[in-house]
Amino acid sequence: MERHRPWLRSAEFLGGFLFWSAQFTAVYMATSVACGRGLGEATLLGVNVVTLIVLATSASALAGAAALLLLALRRRRAGGLDRSQAFLNDATALISGLALVAIAYTAAPALLVPACP
Repeated sequence: MERHRPWLRSAEFLGGFLFWSAQFTAVYMATSVACGRGLGEATLLGVNVVTLIVLATSASALAGAAALLLLALRRRRAGGLDRSQAFLNDATALISGLALVAIAYTAAPALLVPACP
């Protein structure tokens, strides 16, 4: 474990929430702008633009949170962590797992119902 880079460990610890918050902001910003400007029915390659934005941001956020979760699980399996490092590693895994659920929960309504009613 790298003790000389505490900022990197903090970024990993909060990474799941950062991925979710970026996805949440992008999804609701895109929906608000599209509906406010009357672009809710705009399409690109036959697919609604808002749906494409939701898919793209959700896929990238899911990939990032999953990568953090896998990193934490690999570290746990490898062992060799002291108690504080193990706690941070387990908390990183938990937060990343919760972020995966939150990302899916945020994306589901945007994908299941029309963007602008």
